[in-house]
Amino acid sequence: MDSQDLMNFVIGVASTVAGGGILALLFFFLREKCFSLPNMAGCWEVEMRTAKTDYRPYENMVLRYVAMLWRDGSRIRGTVEKIYENSSTGERTYTGEERTRGEIEGYIDKRYFSKDRICIHIVEEGKRREFTHLHELKMEKPGRMAGTFCSMAADSQGEATWRKESSSKPDS
Repeated sequence: MDSQDLMNFVIGVASTVAGGGILALLFFFLREKCFSLPNMAGCWEVEMRTAKTDYRPYENMVLRYVAMLWRDGSRIRGTVEKIYENSSTGERTYTGEERTRGEIEGYIDKRYFSKDRICIHIVEEGKRREFTHLHELKMEKPGRMAGTFCSMAADSQGEATWRKESSSKPDS
């Protein structure tokens, strides 16, 4: 192997390493800036509209919750409190100790060629018993998710909408 062959080998290795580094930086930039996971952290208003149920008083019921979420990678965790109910038994707003609380776990299914899919499982401590809701949502736009839910409370199903509450407050 003469000096020209050695020089060509060194140049080939250096260009391969440099090209690999540039490609890695490009993929990192695309993942972080163009295809990043949605920002889930913060306060969300959740509305559930019951379409089908085994318990007649829950037909067409509207429930509202306030949820606090945070994200760890693609995993979602948080808490939820029921703040409003409108059913055939009447309309109620819940405050303080009247609110039922729950725990949230879920995940983000990152989609590169369609809207991200979010699956959220809520375990709520009801007045009489514990029950669960499962929400299958799509990120419609930043700060808004919509989809369906099913609940073990009266085997209910319907539509769910999540809206992120604005953190901006007017200046005092």
